[in-house]
Amino acid sequence: MNESIHDIEKKMSTMNTSRTKIIYISGFFTRNTSEFQRLVKVWRDCFLRSESAETRLGLLYVVHEVIMSTMTSCTDYHNEFDKYLVECITKCYTSGDFTLEKCPHYKLFRIWVDKKIFKKPTLKAIQTMWSKFKEASTPEAQKPQTALTTPISPAPKEEELRITVSKLIGCPSDDTKRKNAIQNMGNPFQDPERLLKPYVDLISCPDIIPDEEFNGVCLSLDSMILKLQSLEETLSLYSGDLEKELATRKSLDQMLECMEKNLLSQEMSLQDLCRDKKVELRLLEKRLSQEKSDETV
Repeated sequence: MNESIHDIEKKMSTMNTSRTKIIYISGFFTRNTSEFQRLVKVWRDCFLRSESAETRLGLLYVVHEVIMSTMTSCTDYHNEFDKYLVECITKCYTSGDFTLEKCPHYKLFRIWVDKKIFKKPTLKAIQTMWSKFKEASTPEAQKPQTALTTPISPAPKEEELRITVSKLIGCPSDDTKRKNAIQNMGNPFQDPERLLKPYVDLISCPDIIPDEEFNGVCLSLDSMILKLQSLEETLSLYSGDLEKELATRKSLDQMLECMEKNLLSQEMSLQDLCRDKKVELRLLEKRLSQEKSDETV
């Protein structure tokens, strides 16, 4: 079913971060590049009207998908989105969409800056907004203090520490009791820390792809999938046209076959008619010759 820009506008007004919805809307953009100015204007209006942080984030993901999908085929979207991007991200900044922990905005901005997808003034404005947000969000405990407001507690004496440690050692915990029970049963106890060490080393390995690059790779793969889907649609349409052409040719072949049969039938009728006429002609010749002979006599 063919959808209109008005239908897509309704979907963008209730946008979320669902991967399926992002791919669907960005696919509509890439299939209608001739309407790029109108589509980007509708996107911008939906963004500024939105009161949901998730909707605004989903619309930013749509921008990324469209840009990555049209990186080589159509640069009009790059320039058109660039006009409104700072205005829209400012809306995110003033609405408090950014968060410090696992912020998806920051990962998206890092990809744009690293790949230099947009113009320098736009990228610089995005970096400036993010820097201001980080400065404003710095906890008070991390800021340098000019004076201490509470007195420092005195350090515990060595004797007190020794007594505390001896009590802890002397009173085995439930985990220690269970460990000793397993050892007494003859089943060697596996230290969890030792068992998990290979996995911890793997996670902390510097060769692991960073989140930003991993997301970039995933988004690139999604863009390739989108291109393949578009190609599949084109091939499907082409296949439909071929089927129609084959059906037309088959119909023409049937018509030609009928015409050939009719011609053969007409040819046979003409041959029969010609044969009959020849017989009549011979009979007429015989009659004439007979009449001549009679006259002579």
